[in-house]
Amino acid sequence: MDEINKEFQEYWVPIIFDMENGRLDLEQLKKELYDYSMLLENVPLVYMEITGHKISKPNTPASVVIAEYYDHLEDMNDEPV
Repeated sequence: MDEINKEFQEYWVPIIFDMENGRLDLEQLKKELYDYSMLLENVPLVYMEITGHKISKPNTPASVVIAEYYDHLEDMNDEPV
């Protein structure tokens, strides 16, 4: 939980709070959530395409996706034309 609170305080608070009045900036929060929903919708499509449909979870570590991408490239190069 400490990691979550730290991330929230360091990353999100400056973005979604109006520091002048100390209140939540609801319009900014809506924008951030919209952007996040777009990522959740589109990242799996990209991951599936570049990994040969082996990975679709947007929270998969980048190192895993990249390794699978290179494996997929090798497999594609090994296929007869």
